[in-house]
Amino acid sequence: MHEIPANDSKGEPAHHHADVRYLFSTTGAVDLSLQDEEVSGYVWRSPDAIEDERLRSRVIAAVPSGA
Repeated sequence: MHEIPANDSKGEPAHHHADVRYLFSTTGAVDLSLQDEEVSGYVWRSPDAIEDERLRSRVIAAVPSGA
């Protein structure tokens, strides 16, 4: 959890956010665009490129073989 300051231009009071990790697996190329003003710190990588050994092993276990 981290604190987000108030944003008067959006009419939003200060609030808290929780960062969540999602795992998406595809069987082919995907044309995807992100809403940059809403998403930051994202990284697309293959499971083998994940440096944290514990997270890498969990991702590899969750991805269907051949995906």
